[in-house]
Amino acid sequence: MRIVTINKEVVNLSEIKDFIDDENYLVVIDSCVFLDYYRYSSETAKAILNNLEFLKENLWIPNQVFKEFHKNYNAVFTPNHNKYKNITTKITSYTRDAENKFNDLLKEYNKYNFPKVKELNEKISEHLKEINKEAEQYKVEIKKEMDDMKVLFKDNAMLTFINQLKKNNHVGAPLSSNSLLEIAEEGKRRFDLNLPPGYEDLEKIEGKKNVDPLAPYGDLIVWKSIIHKAKEDNVNIIFTTSDSKEDWWHLDENNNILYPREELIAEFNEETEVKSSILMIPMKEFISKFSLISNISSLYSNVELNANEILQDRLYESGEEIKEILIADAYHVHLGNIEDVEDFEIINVKIEDSDVEFDDERVNLSTEFQIDASGYFVEYINKGYSQSTQITIILKGTYSVEIELDAENEDYSIDDWEFTDLSIVDSKIHYDEDYYEIQPWEYCVVCMRKTGDHELYPDERICNSCSQNSDFILCTNCGTFYKHEDYTGDGQYCGKCREKTLLEEPSQSIF
Repeated sequence: MRIVTINKEVVNLSEIKDFIDDENYLVVIDSCVFLDYYRYSSETAKAILNNLEFLKENLWIPNQVFKEFHKNYNAVFTPNHNKYKNITTKITSYTRDAENKFNDLLKEYNKYNFPKVKELNEKISEHLKEINKEAEQYKVEIKKEMDDMKVLFKDNAMLTFINQLKKNNHVGAPLSSNSLLEIAEEGKRRFDLNLPPGYEDLEKIEGKKNVDPLAPYGDLIVWKSIIHKAKEDNVNIIFTTSDSKEDWWHLDENNNILYPREELIAEFNEETEVKSSILMIPMKEFISKFSLISNISSLYSNVELNANEILQDRLYESGEEIKEILIADAYHVHLGNIEDVEDFEIINVKIEDSDVEFDDERVNLSTEFQIDASGYFVEYINKGYSQSTQITIILKGTYSVEIELDAENEDYSIDDWEFTDLSIVDSKIHYDEDYYEIQPWEYCVVCMRKTGDHELYPDERICNSCSQNSDFILCTNCGTFYKHEDYTGDGQYCGKCREKTLLEEPSQSIF
C-alpha cells in the first residue's frame, strides 16, 4: 500500500473543454511560464509558444506579469543562451583547476621522494583528458539541439509574443498607488496568517538591501488582478503557473501538486459572487492538455514535463525487479544468505529532479531515488532449515528508463530500464511479539531470534528449529546438544555424562 498518492492531473481534459466550448473564458499566464520558455529544450520551448499562439485571442495577463517578465528577462535569457555550450566550458574549467591542484599536491609529495608519485600524476592527467574529451563529444552529439537553440534565442519569439500582447491590449492596466498600498497592507496581514498566495516570497526581501519592497506581494497583486478582471468582464478564468510552492497549491509529502489551495477558490467565488469560474492548472499539465486540444505534436514536451511522474510511477511498479537484485545482493541486509523475498512491497518512492536526454525517436530519463519497502526475507540457516524475517528497508540508487516515441500515434512506451548503485542504506527487523520477552542470555545462538529451548555445550542455548539439523548431536541421556567438533561421547553418553558416571561409580562400590 502506498503512503503517497500521486495525482497525475489536477484538472481533467473534459473540464478544460467545457471552458473552451463556453467561449466566455480568458487564459491568464504567470510570468514564470513565459520565462521558463528560455530554460527548457528547444522542443518543449516550441510547444509552450505554440500553445500560447493557439490561445492568444483568449489570452490576458495582469500588468504585474508583464512587468515581472521584463524585469527578470535578462537574468534568464543571458545564462540560458549558451546553456549547452556552458556545460563543456565549465567541465573544462573544473578539470583545469583540478589538474593544477593535483600538480601542486603531488609536487609536495615528490619533494619528499614518495614512491611512484610521477606515475600517479600521469594517470590522473590521462583521466582528466578523458573527461574533457567526453565533454567535447557531448557537444557533438547534441549539435542539432544546440543549433535549434541558437535559432530559438536569435528569433526570440517569446519576447516578440509578449510585447505583441501589450500592443493588442491583452495586458492589464497598471494599478494605482492607492491600490498597491491596499494590497501591500492586506498582504502583511495575510502573510502573518500564512494565507495564500505568495507568503513564501517574503524571503525575497529578508536580509537583502535595495530590494523592491513590493516584491513579496507580486503573487498577491497578480491574484487580485485576476479576480478584478473576472468581475469586470464577467468571464471565466484558466490560470496557469509553474510556481509549485504551497502558497498556491496543496502538496503531498513529496511536494507533488494535488490541487489548488481551497482558500483561493473560495475567495474567487466570494469576490465574483459565483458568476465566474476558475481553473488553476500547473504549467506542465497546461502544456500537455492544450497540446492535445490544439492537435500540436508534443511528445517531447510531454515526456520532459512529466519525467518525474513517469520515473516515480515506474519505480512503484518495479517490485519484482528490485526483489531479484536484493536476493543476489542480500548481504546488505546483514542476514547472510537470502533464498527468497516474499510479499515484497514498495511503500514509498522519493526521487530527485530527473535528467532528460533526447535522441531522435528515443528518450532517456534518469534520476536518483530513495525507496521505502518491506518484505519477508527468507534466510538460509543450514541444510533443511530456513528462517523468514519481516524487514523494512530503505534503498537508494540511480534509475534510468529508455522511452520509445511513437510519433504517428502521438504516444510513447518504456522500452528498457536499469538500476545502478542500488544499495540498502538502512533496515529494520520486525521481530515476533515474544522476542522482546527473551533475556539476552536466553537467545538461540544460531538464529538469534528465538528462545533457546535447549542447552548447547558448553554454556549456550539453541532453539527447537535450529537443533533439528544435522550440524548438532543430541545426548539422549542429559538432553544437551553438541556441535560435531565438541562432541566426545560414545553414542550412549556424552563426555559430560560419562565423567559424571565415572565419578559416581566408586561411591556406589563402597556402600
